[in-house]
Amino acid sequence: NTELTDATVWVREAALFTIENITLTGGFSGLLGTNANLPQIRLTNCRLVGNNNFGLQLENSLAIATDTTFESGNPGSSVGVFLSSRLACNGCTFSTPGPNNVITVVKSLASMSESSFSSGPIRSESSIVNIFDSEINSSGPGVPGMVAINSSSVNLVRVEIFGRMLFEKSTS
Repeated sequence: NTELTDATVWVREAALFTIENITLTGGFSGLLGTNANLPQIRLTNCRLVGNNNFGLQLENSLAIATDTTFESGNPGSSVGVFLSSRLACNGCTFSTPGPNNVITVVKSLASMSESSFSSGPIRSESSIVNIFDSEINSSGPGVPGMVAINSSSVNLVRVEIFGRMLFEKSTS
């Protein structure tokens, strides 16, 4: 499963799609949401693991996750938020093998609370990322916990960070 459309579950232009207590594995993405934004995709107590590239991939979509685990395959990112998408997570776990981005947010908005991020950096490009009451733990020496570029806005409130942070190009 190496193509974008090889998702385990593909939610396209759906309204109020809910997934609860399930594991999504084996696709290019565990869950691909495209143009699914009225009102949102809901994930509760799910595991999006063992996928080729993304656990969750959003493109012009809105998703809300609670108590959900996102793990990427190699060389992927556990979550990709693209094309004006919005992601909100509470009590979620994000992990990736090695130095890959644990979550990638491009021209979108992501807000996470009471969540943990391990192994790779959180990458924000021309986006807004809000993280509250969480822990960021990069995988080792030289791997940043956060990379924010191209006019990103990053808000960290009561966040414990293990590893360095990199802010470039008009980022606040």
